[in-house]
Amino acid sequence: MSLVRWSALVALGLAGCDDVIFQGGGGEVPDGLTGGCAVFAAECTACHAGGQEPDLRPENLPNLVGAVSASYPDKTWIVAGDPEASFVYQKLTGTQGAAGGDMPPTGALDAADLELVAQYITDGAPVCEGTGTGTIGGGLEPGGPVNVGAAPEGFGANVPTWVASEQCSTDQWWQQQGVEEDGPTMHPGNACITCHGQTGGPAFVYAGTVMGGVDDELDCRGVPGVTVELLDTNDDVFATEVTNAAGNFFVRSSDAVFQPFRVRLQWAGRTREMASHVDLTGDCNVCHTPTGVNGAPGRIVAP
Repeated sequence: MSLVRWSALVALGLAGCDDVIFQGGGGEVPDGLTGGCAVFAAECTACHAGGQEPDLRPENLPNLVGAVSASYPDKTWIVAGDPEASFVYQKLTGTQGAAGGDMPPTGALDAADLELVAQYITDGAPVCEGTGTGTIGGGLEPGGPVNVGAAPEGFGANVPTWVASEQCSTDQWWQQQGVEEDGPTMHPGNACITCHGQTGGPAFVYAGTVMGGVDDELDCRGVPGVTVELLDTNDDVFATEVTNAAGNFFVRSSDAVFQPFRVRLQWAGRTREMASHVDLTGDCNVCHTPTGVNGAPGRIVAP
């Protein structure tokens, strides 16, 4: 589930960008906005202000990282660091192929505005000045240090020999293997439901880890105390969990299964949520790996 940055996301069921008549331009630019944030506000929000996919209001732009188009599920609205792979930039530059028409429909942006948009995406779609929303790292520098307090039982500073890299934003690693490893804080970042299905562990319908860095490695300690809300297609909350000492969360009840669904995170007075609903497995870490799978931009990251 990318919250992220999070984020494998699919349709909200809204009309596609090419199914409505656009007026084009004329969006209001709030005071203090500059760069790509100002371009989106001025050129896109007359239409894309929450009722029409994608929501290009400045406060929502970071939520488009990893978000998949409802009309073209093979297209990701913003791929952090890669303008050419980002569907929103492709639409602005006419490089989207057969995936709908060019935007804005009133005519192409000038080169200077396109350069600002490209730079904004290259920078990782950060929070727009004054909007108070999260960044790709949810207010945390991707891959940077995150202070989550003293290491709980089972965690330590030694890098496990079995992990692929030493990237861990909290600098605390799960140390246990074999008979010592069982418990709710085990193996943060692992695909819990898949693993339990193979080993006979507790049955979950939704499970994952909220981490401090978008590229944190398996068994890196996540962020505790993050409220995780699961939303149905009406955006009603059908399950609420709080991440444990390892950053893990899980829902056991078979009565709490809704598809499609999306996720909202709340932590430290900030909120971050999926831009769209996903009709995939509730095993969040299947897609939210250090590099991301199925369109996810990487790990689920705290706001």
